Amino acid sequence: MKPQFNRLSVRVAHILSVAATVLVTAAIPGRADLVIDSFNTDQTVGVQGTPAGFMSAADATLAAGALGGERDIYVERTSGNAGAVSTDVNLSQAGALSYNSGPATTGNALIVWDGIDGSATNLNATGLGGVDLTLGGANNAIAIRAGADLNASLVLTIYKNATNYSTFTQPVTGNGEAMANFLIPFSSFTVAGGSGADFTSVGAISLKIVGSTADMDMLLESIKAVPEPTAGLLVGLTVVAAGVTLKRKYLRV
Repeated sequence: MKPQFNRLSVRVAHILSVAATVLVTAAIPGRADLVIDSFNTDQTVGVQGTPAGFMSAADATLAAGALGGERDIYVERTSGNAGAVSTDVNLSQAGALSYNSGPATTGNALIVWDGIDGSATNLNATGLGGVDLTLGGANNAIAIRAGADLNASLVLTIYKNATNYSTFTQPVTGNGEAMANFLIPFSSFTVAGGSGADFTSVGAISLKIVGSTADMDMLLESIKAVPEPTAGLLVGLTVVAAGVTLKRKYLRV
C-alpha cells in the first residue's frame, strides 16, 4: 500500500519545506539563479496498451521557460505488460512535471534541454551554444525540487559536447510525494565521458527519471543553477529538514 499522510502532515511538511527554500534565498544576497526549466508550458507524452513490453514515445515542445527555448521528453515502458507510463507538464499540477506509471508497470522519462532542434530522440550535445551555468562564478550547484510516492532516482547529465560530459545520480526516497529540495554541487558530478563537463560552457542538459519501481508517481517542480549555501546556512537547513522528518513520522496515518 502506498504511504499516505493526513492533511495536517502534508500542510506542515509544505510549510517547513517552503521555510527551507526561503532560508536559502534570503541568506545569499544578490544570488543569480539560472532557471533550467520553470515547467509552465503544457506538454504531454506517454505510452499505453498493446503490444505488451517495451514501448516509447517522444515530444519536442517550444517552451519559453526552458533553457534553450525547447523541452524534449522521451518516455519508455520497460516492463513486459501493457500498462501506462506518462508525463505531463503544467497539467496535473501547475508549474510542475508529473510522471506516472501504472500498476505492475515500470518505465523511464528523459527530459532534455539542448536548444531548438525539433527532435526529442536525437540529443544535440552542443545545442545550447555554451551556456555558462555559473553565471561568471556566482553559481556552483544545481537545485532540484522533486518528490515521489515510491523510491526512484534522478540522473542528471551535463554536456560540454558529445564526448565530454559528467553525471550525478540523485536518489529520491518515496515519501507520499512530499516535496524535497535537492542541492547538487558541481563538484559532486562524476566524469562520464572524455574530460567531463565544463559548467561554464554547457552544450546540453538531460535529466532522467528512473522509474524502476512499479506504480511510481513523481512531481518535478523546478531545476536551476544556484549558489551553494554556506556551512552555517546548511546547519539551519538541517534543522528544518529534521523538523519535516519528525512531523511526517508522528502524523502518518
